[in-house]
Amino acid sequence: MVQNVRIDGYDKARRRAPEEFQNFSAVNPPSDGLIQNCLKSMTIDPCSAYEWVCAPSWRRESARFMDPLLIWIAGGRGRAWIGDPAVKYELGPGDIMIIPKNLAHSILPGKGETMRLIIVHVYIRVFGSADIFHFLGLSGVFNANDRKTTDRCFTELAREYAHKPSGWRENMQSYLNQVMIGVLRHHGEKIALPTIGNNGKKLAQLIPAFDVVERKYQAASLSVREIARAACVSEVYLRKLFRQCLGMSPVSFIQQRRISHACRLLRQTESGLKEIADASGFSDVYYFCRVFRNVMYSTPGNYRNLPENHLYPSILHKQKQVLYKKN
Repeated sequence: MVQNVRIDGYDKARRRAPEEFQNFSAVNPPSDGLIQNCLKSMTIDPCSAYEWVCAPSWRRESARFMDPLLIWIAGGRGRAWIGDPAVKYELGPGDIMIIPKNLAHSILPGKGETMRLIIVHVYIRVFGSADIFHFLGLSGVFNANDRKTTDRCFTELAREYAHKPSGWRENMQSYLNQVMIGVLRHHGEKIALPTIGNNGKKLAQLIPAFDVVERKYQAASLSVREIARAACVSEVYLRKLFRQCLGMSPVSFIQQRRISHACRLLRQTESGLKEIADASGFSDVYYFCRVFRNVMYSTPGNYRNLPENHLYPSILHKQKQVLYKKN
């Protein structure tokens, strides 16, 4: 319904009614409330962002990477295969590839096509430790509803990472937040919630547990008993809830949060392994290294020494270096 509004004595303006705006993709209940909680608890830890120019003869053979990837198709067309077993997708400008950690994927440019890709390494967690891509079943190819805005976000991500001015990490978090909200708003019907199913109500019981893990994961003394006490349930029932809702044990949940923190320290500091282990909640550096290898499929030393351009080493064109004029 159109509502007339009197402004400065003239009835010449009207307020647009809600139904005049294009609505967003619906998310099947009870998932909508869960996604709202995910967005409220979402933390973003960007690792890198590069723009690549890929020759028609380039190939990305089947690969798996230790970090989740967001890949923006800025130009050119091609095909991608994602998953085990692989699902084939057609790629074109305006598509976003979402590749969860350790998921196989391949990319092949179309005949005679030069592809421009902006590849972002990023950890996005919800409820403290849960990887959002696994948690919400987000993988595959998603077309950007607002291509202009999304292209700007990805271009600025590469620019911020290239120059690293003051506040670059915070700006990257802001752009990635826009990208993720856009995906969830416009592709809500594709959210699978594979690890949760109909356990939405049970998940609510775990929110106090998530909170105490997020506050205390750096303390080696954090125990399952303490987490169960915070959630007001028994240890046995807590383990059952974690298995039903997340497909993992409380101990695995804590370890993944600690290893995620350790990954950030390995990439962003020159601290020794003992110091990083202590800062990440591990009292024993040998146990830290064993858990790290189980979670990341790599030793901490190898992970730290990976070059920043290890994502796509076989690209035939050099990384696109764009010089931006400083005001």
